[in-house]
Amino acid sequence: MENDQRVRTDGNIRNKTKGSIAYSVKHDFSGKLAKESTYPPKIEDDQPGVFNHEETSGEKTGSCGAVVYRGKNKNGKDCDWMFSWSNPNPIHKENKVFTAIAEGGYYPADTQDPIWHDVHKELMKSGTTSTSEWNGCISSMTSTPDDVNNCVDVKGTASLA
Repeated sequence: MENDQRVRTDGNIRNKTKGSIAYSVKHDFSGKLAKESTYPPKIEDDQPGVFNHEETSGEKTGSCGAVVYRGKNKNGKDCDWMFSWSNPNPIHKENKVFTAIAEGGYYPADTQDPIWHDVHKELMKSGTTSTSEWNGCISSMTSTPDDVNNCVDVKGTASLA
C-alpha cells in the first residue's frame, strides 16, 4: 500500500473552556501519530489543536486512537477530556468517534490498563457523533469523510457547561 493510500485521520480539538487545556496522554489502538505531526502540548481558549494520525505503513488496520487533554472545570477541579476515533481500512467505512470526560488523571499512560479496553469497546458501539457531559464539563466529537484529501476529519470540542 502506498503512503498516500494509508488511512489518515485529520484531528482538530477546539478548546472552549475559558482557560488552557494541556496534553495528558494518548493511546494508539491501531496506527500512529504521523511522522510530521504532534499532539499540541497546550491548546489555549478558543483555539484549535490539530494533529494527523495514520495507518501504519504496510498494514491495513486503519487509524484508531485516543488523546486526552486536561483542564479545569468552573470549580477549579482537574478534568480529563478524552477524544477517540476509529477510521478503518477501507477508508470511510464505518468511521466512529467516542468522547468522555473524567476526573483529572483517570486515563492512564499504561497501554495495558483495562480502561483503554473499555474506551475501545464504547468507541466500537458509537457512531459518527458523540457527546459527553460530566462535572460541569462538556465534550463533543464528529467524524466526516474528506474524499478530496482521502482522509477523515475528526473534530472535537472541550467546553464548560
